[in-house]
Amino acid sequence: MNKAELDKRGGRSLFHYYDSIFEALQAAYPEHHWDATQFKPKRTTVPSGYWKKTKNLLRALELAETRLGIKQVLFRTQVYDLF
Repeated sequence: MNKAELDKRGGRSLFHYYDSIFEALQAAYPEHHWDATQFKPKRTTVPSGYWKKTKNLLRALELAETRLGIKQVLFRTQVYDLF
């Protein structure tokens, strides 16, 4: 579902509070793990600051490992050193 479809179904007011469908779903269902990379971008692929969270970086690496058949992605620097 995209923003136009959500508008047609009466969801326009959500965008007064949230910048994206991803952010609205995340607020409505915080117990569910929402993967921002699986949503079509509005302006950016993920919300501002998304990649600054270590858990999001690690999930992305795990997903890359699975999709590419890599056993483990290793890097020499600490995640927090990147920012």
